[in-house]
Amino acid sequence: MLRRATALVVFALSGCTVAAQPAPASQPAYATQPPEYQPPPPPPDQAAPPPPQPTYAPPRHLHTIRVVAGSYGQNCRAARGNTTPHLQQTCDGQAVCAYRVDYKVIGDPAYGCQKDYVAEWRCGRDPTLHRAIAAPEAGFGSIVQLSCDGGGATAVAAPPPPPPPPPPPPPPPARRHAIHVVAGSYGQNCRAAHGNTTPHLQQMCEGQVGCTYRVDYKVIGDPAYGCRKDYVAEWRCGNDPTVRSATAAPEAGFGSTVQLSCEPGAVVVAPPPPPPPPPVLPPPPPTRRSRTIRVVAGSYGQNCRAARGNVTPHLQQLCEGHPSCTYRVDYKVIGDPAYGCRKDYVAEWRCGDDPVIRRSTAAPEAGFGSTIELRCD
Repeated sequence: MLRRATALVVFALSGCTVAAQPAPASQPAYATQPPEYQPPPPPPDQAAPPPPQPTYAPPRHLHTIRVVAGSYGQNCRAARGNTTPHLQQTCDGQAVCAYRVDYKVIGDPAYGCQKDYVAEWRCGRDPTLHRAIAAPEAGFGSIVQLSCDGGGATAVAAPPPPPPPPPPPPPPPARRHAIHVVAGSYGQNCRAAHGNTTPHLQQMCEGQVGCTYRVDYKVIGDPAYGCRKDYVAEWRCGNDPTVRSATAAPEAGFGSTVQLSCEPGAVVVAPPPPPPPPPVLPPPPPTRRSRTIRVVAGSYGQNCRAARGNVTPHLQQLCEGHPSCTYRVDYKVIGDPAYGCRKDYVAEWRCGDDPVIRRSTAAPEAGFGSTIELRCD
């Protein structure tokens, strides 16, 4: 009590009076206004903007390209979807893709034909099939536009390729004047089948402008042992129906070359008819008193499982009807029936009408010039 009274006395002496205690700090300043007071509304130009409305953005994967097919040259009877893998590699999973068609990358499925390009795709899970087409010749740089941008896909026609800087490069001559192999025939003059070596000639020369083909019996085989065989190549140039021909004379199989060409101005040669086979002279009629050779069989490589009598015609041609004969075995003349195997040679003959068969043998490798003596004297 003494301390409180002392404080009141000090305030009174200093001329200060305490009217009332102040309001709590937490109470708003306008709480002392009358209850009916309301704050004025804000001016119209300072009105609060409306809250933003939520927007839905579909997932990105719903509008990405899913390639269905890429087809180059359908107008030239090429298969649909023949270039799909390259189009997928370039455009799959994108929203927009400008695909450049280049025959040097995707190949040429139809030589000599002006080919279009058709791209087909879907957008995400949408089953709608979209398509864009580049007109022929698309393979020289035409652009195909694939789009799934903005939630919907539109097929955009391919614009023409931009003009090249002057002077414009000509199209590759190999595509306008390409070799189309018709047939490769080895030994038609020896009654071998026409076109019996066509696949190998196609493998070496198809689609080129010029081709030098080397004939090798070790690669294409020997269709007529013991006969000197020619070689005839036949081909066309692009869409030209004219058949051109080149021939190598016998024996062509030991490295002769034939020249195939589709260069402008190349000479067109009609294929010659195959020459008739050499006549086979009948052996002279034997008599009991005759002591001349009558060939029974000539066999080269029986020890290597070659057929008995496989070279009889050549032995008959040289020794038939003679009282004695020295026969030289040469694989370059009679052929090689078993590559890589050392072959013997067996000659069998009779003398006149004597039924006894005589035999002479040359040891391996006989084909490199061994000689056999046939005698009836």
